[in-house]
Amino acid sequence: MVGGVLMVGGVFDAVSLALYGTIALVAVGFWVVVLGGVVRNRPVFEHLVEDDAETDESETEESETKNPASD
Repeated sequence: MVGGVLMVGGVFDAVSLALYGTIALVAVGFWVVVLGGVVRNRPVFEHLVEDDAETDESETEESETKNPASD
């Protein structure tokens, strides 16, 4: 009976350690990527903002050129 309880507790310990280890690895990997980009003076998510800004500008330019043509 005691051995069975210890075995079940050991399984839960193993599962929780695996879960916490996975979370820790993902967190460390994320910060390595982000801080690596900062060290190289190239923020990781900067290109997403720039792409959106360029897309918005090109859409307004296209709409401006289409309006005179439709008149």
